[in-house]
Amino acid sequence: KGSAETISTAAAAYFKTNHPALMFVHYPDPDAAGHGFGRGSTPYLVAIKNCDFGVGILRRAVVQAGLASNTLFIITADHGGHQRMHGTKDVRDMTIPWIAYSPEHVMPGEIQAEVSTCDTAATAVYALGLKVDPQWDGKALVEIFVSAKAVAAREHYAVGVVAAGHTAIRLCGLVGSPVR
Repeated sequence: KGSAETISTAAAAYFKTNHPALMFVHYPDPDAAGHGFGRGSTPYLVAIKNCDFGVGILRRAVVQAGLASNTLFIITADHGGHQRMHGTKDVRDMTIPWIAYSPEHVMPGEIQAEVSTCDTAATAVYALGLKVDPQWDGKALVEIFVSAKAVAAREHYAVGVVAAGHTAIRLCGLVGSPVR
């Protein structure tokens, strides 16, 4: 609960102490600003900038813990939106960012395959070296990884999943694709 900076600071401290194999962090800032002021408004853009700053706090914690080479960040959103709403068939409501970042394990560039929000869990499970249940709606985005063998051979592959409602976070050098 709180701002992206507060949440990230607490999550970074938890990560440094516990080194979890899987961690989910949610930023409410863009959702609140989107509903309160509208997408594209100054408060909305500030909220997105704050989330970007928060991701930086998490990334620095991972580097300081010496686990940067074993960590995958997946940055996404739970839904899109337009004006002050979402939930319609408007393409803006159904499009979210889906960004994967791991300097040693994820190839830079745009994901060419169609991506579903359901692919998030399957990709995280795959990155952890676990078997993805074939009955799941999502699929592991294997093509984003430099080497499937390297991922499967890892004993510990920490995954940070950051969700920020309504965001269009733009971070340099990250693999990403809008999800529809």
